[in-house]
Amino acid sequence: MFRRIDYQWDSDVTHGPPITALLRTILKNPELGKNIKELNLQAVNYRGFQAPGFNGDILLPSHTHRIPASDWEMFEKALETCPCEEKGECDDPTTREGNLNAGIGVLISCCTRVESLSIDIELLMHNYRLPAMLRSTLYRSLGPWGKLSWFEKLNQVTISHTDAYQGPPHHGKYQQKYAESLPVPTQTFLHLFYLPNLRTLDVSFFPDALDHVHRTLKILVIQVELFGDTDNGFGGMLISSDEVSMVCVNALGQLRDFAALVSLETSLAVLYGQVVDPHLHPLAGLLPPNLQRLVINDDLWAASSTFPWNELMVLSILRCFLIGQTLADGWPGDACGNTNVSWVTITEPEWRRATPQLSGFVLDFKKRGWIEHGVLRRSAQRRSLEQACEDQGIRCEIQHDTFDPDDVPYCEDLT
Repeated sequence: MFRRIDYQWDSDVTHGPPITALLRTILKNPELGKNIKELNLQAVNYRGFQAPGFNGDILLPSHTHRIPASDWEMFEKALETCPCEEKGECDDPTTREGNLNAGIGVLISCCTRVESLSIDIELLMHNYRLPAMLRSTLYRSLGPWGKLSWFEKLNQVTISHTDAYQGPPHHGKYQQKYAESLPVPTQTFLHLFYLPNLRTLDVSFFPDALDHVHRTLKILVIQVELFGDTDNGFGGMLISSDEVSMVCVNALGQLRDFAALVSLETSLAVLYGQVVDPHLHPLAGLLPPNLQRLVINDDLWAASSTFPWNELMVLSILRCFLIGQTLADGWPGDACGNTNVSWVTITEPEWRRATPQLSGFVLDFKKRGWIEHGVLRRSAQRRSLEQACEDQGIRCEIQHDTFDPDDVPYCEDLT
């Protein structure tokens, strides 16, 4: 008896997987659905577009979408059993067209004892039924209704997505993980799905959401991506600059109570928030005491017109924490102006007191570092930071793109 289902919809393949036949088999033999423990649903070479009558539904490709009329009555009855607390959430026009979204919803709802679900985000972005069904499932298990969760065995969800559509022969190679191994049900479950009406993310809710595991949590990864109506040039969609300030508010804040946390990945913009004075809130006061590995990424650098985060700000905070240094000549107004940047040691490295077990540090600015042509692009600055860390027994890795600032005249004076 099969325990795992792997389906892949590929726009470059003439015939799609036989999902209709599988659905027919499971609906006629419901016990089969209880044996399925893993679901893996992928969309390769995905192309989505608006089409009359499809309400923005994804079409990839059309020959895999249509459910034969002879089967539709059976599938429609299955859709009626969708575990939605609010039926209106699950009843949108696209599910009455016999398309792929409806088929996926039926398939997953039949696998009532599934333990692991892996699905491409392209299959969720315009699928109103599936997110509503899963959200309703979470509400049932956590809310006041006192009903059993539809997916009572589900303990792992993996979301993946395609970064960019490059056209045929290249568009298939940009697949990468969007989120991995997120435990459910928890508050994080709601973050897996496209929520078009969500206008503001209050970052300060994270510590409260994690309070029940703050004594045992060992690894924490927080990544933030802004999506909107304008292509940002690196695989996401940015909202307009005057809206950015309202997207993420407040800050993650200090994690000193997370004594078991040994690995942390986040951005300084998440730790500190949009308005920051690093002199009042040193990094040492924010990190967990037993931290062994720290990864600082460049999330929200793309919103630099509103957020204060730039290479020089980040480097100043990190050098104070890792080396005990500050800017020798005060704070320059621009991270990429005709300014010579030098450092002076003023104190013992903060990490020795705050995180004495720290043994690994990664600075990852390869996604958005192209926005600035500043100090971190200078190999001398990177080598200086790496060497200072290694001299103290900390493995240091700085991930960046291959841009050379020496090719940019207005950055020539940065050293």
